[in-house]
Amino acid sequence: MDAPHINLHKVLGSTLIGTWLNLMLYVLVIDRAVHYFQRYRTDRILIKIAVFAALASGTATTIAACGDVYFDAVTFQGNMRALQTPKWPRSVYLASTGISAAIVQTFMLHRYWSLTRRKVVTSAVGLVILLSLASTFYLCIIIRMPSFRGSIPQISPAVILWLSTAMAADLLIALILVLYYRSTDRDGRTLRSSRKLVHRLVILALKTGSFTALTAVLALVAFVPDIQSNVTFIFGECIGHIYTLTLLYNLNIRQKLIRVANPAHVRSSRIPDLESRATVPVTSNWDVPN
Repeated sequence: MDAPHINLHKVLGSTLIGTWLNLMLYVLVIDRAVHYFQRYRTDRILIKIAVFAALASGTATTIAACGDVYFDAVTFQGNMRALQTPKWPRSVYLASTGISAAIVQTFMLHRYWSLTRRKVVTSAVGLVILLSLASTFYLCIIIRMPSFRGSIPQISPAVILWLSTAMAADLLIALILVLYYRSTDRDGRTLRSSRKLVHRLVILALKTGSFTALTAVLALVAFVPDIQSNVTFIFGECIGHIYTLTLLYNLNIRQKLIRVANPAHVRSSRIPDLESRATVPVTSNWDVPN
């Protein structure tokens, strides 16, 4: 596409909208993180490390998004050709988004592994997560190469691979968790009193995978038909924070789950996911004491 014919609404406007949405979600992430640290101060260090890492990646994503739109709107104002060339903040944004996704996906996969110890399934999903993360870094390398001059077809395979594998990993994790929770329903006598809790865990697993997968699908749908625009960034710049919000939602909802379920029912349940030293119905085996 020739520089004089660039549609600023699609190139600069969509990046600006994506940055606004990114900032809004970042405020929500900070709010949910403060809520988590206030309510779950005694959580295991491994959980806190995961939360801090996700927050650090999200902060890097927001800073990079703001820097990217500043370069396009101020530093290179009126330079149509510069608008087509990714700047260094975009590499930071992509890398930090990929790291955020990998942190949350690994957290959810660890939950499944703790419950089932199924090496084949866990390894297969883990490979998909690694492929998604690798494709993100591969994309970062491509756009920072001196030979890259903003040629979108050059990065299309890497973008499609990244979004597709991220979506696949989210859906696979949700599927295997739902199948596990449903399989616990075979013992009707034991779980009759806690059937409502199992149902909520199924819904939680579906929510965990569906929101992040849907965002990846929207970014992919926006990218494929019009690869010369930045419309995909409206959704792409939100992916990292949506992953972090998913993690915080899973952690913050634990108190609500234990209020819904009778603690005696939780203790009598044979679902390993709910068995912790404090009898808190944690939706992960990364359990915490009171």
